[in-house]
Amino acid sequence: MGPPGEQQAAPPKRSSSLTDARVMAATLFIGFGGALLLAQQLGLPFRDSVYLVAIALVVGVFAEMVGWGVISAAGGVGFAGVRARAVLVSVLPVVAVVGGVSAAAQAMFVSSHDFRALGVVLVGAATMGVVAALRLANQVERTRADLVATHEENERLHQSTKELVAWMSHDLRTPLAGITAMAEALADGVVTDPVAVERYHQSLDQEARRLGKLVDDLFELSRLQVREVFLPVAPAAIAELLGDAIASTAASASAKQVTLECEIRGDLPVTMVSAADIQRVIHNLLDNAIQHTPANGNVAALLVQRGEHLVLEVRDACGGIPESEIDRVFDRAFRGDAARSPGASGGGLGLAIAKGLVEAHSGTIEVHNEVRGCCFTVTLPIVAPAQPIP
Repeated sequence: MGPPGEQQAAPPKRSSSLTDARVMAATLFIGFGGALLLAQQLGLPFRDSVYLVAIALVVGVFAEMVGWGVISAAGGVGFAGVRARAVLVSVLPVVAVVGGVSAAAQAMFVSSHDFRALGVVLVGAATMGVVAALRLANQVERTRADLVATHEENERLHQSTKELVAWMSHDLRTPLAGITAMAEALADGVVTDPVAVERYHQSLDQEARRLGKLVDDLFELSRLQVREVFLPVAPAAIAELLGDAIASTAASASAKQVTLECEIRGDLPVTMVSAADIQRVIHNLLDNAIQHTPANGNVAALLVQRGEHLVLEVRDACGGIPESEIDRVFDRAFRGDAARSPGASGGGLGLAIAKGLVEAHSGTIEVHNEVRGCCFTVTLPIVAPAQPIP
């Protein structure tokens, strides 16, 4: 025991290289010792047994040195390098066996016929070894690719989470600061004019609603991140949901002088969906399109049946999404703007929530650029109700 307060040094750990060396030494000792014992059991003279084991040792060491030299020289990156190393490793034991058998055969004066027959067997074994090595290399490469993809996905999710925390903290802090300032002004009697007081009350209500929407979006997003999401599905007409969403967003479109157009082609079937969730998807897409369409532009919605799916297309006049950002439009808290505008509605979670809700219905949502803007496409499978609708 050392003096009080003095931390004793931890005992040195054995290095992995030292452990590997001991394992290999033990393997060689057991292997060659076993070979000598086997030779004695077969009745071979001790001198001949030692001679044969020595030949095997020399040939094996030489083959190993040559093989590792070739592997070091040919070791590449990627699947080609993995495959080359796997083939060399599979051939290496066969080469050692061939060398050892050849030397032993010469020392034992094996007939040429038996020696050629043995060579044929060794060539066949080498071929099977190469095939097995190639299959192993393919499996190793697939595993490596899966690990790389998983690592990249984890990094992307980690970065997305960091951005979400930073951006949402800003979006939550802005209305909170406004609410605090207005509440203090009212409490201290700074604002006494009835008209100003009413305006402050309206602003407080707006900021509180904005906070509530942000909290609701965060709750919805966290709910969608759970793999097993319960959806209260029931027979619903998507056309009616689209009409309701058009009506609810008409006021915001009129305020921005944006024209709303809606087209429903054909007699569309009733399908099993969560009406509230699908209506939220449609509303989010329309709201996003209106927000990014300039004044005097138009937003068009099209609902049509294609095969066994219902397809909703929402086109805007935003001018297109930069190619560097088009793959991120469904990311959490992504708005596409370098600056976070306090006046923007929502916390940039609308499209992420829409994607989660659509995928929860076994559907897909995509976006692509067009001449004057972009088009969001939602594809939902048609699921017939268990009982016909009267």
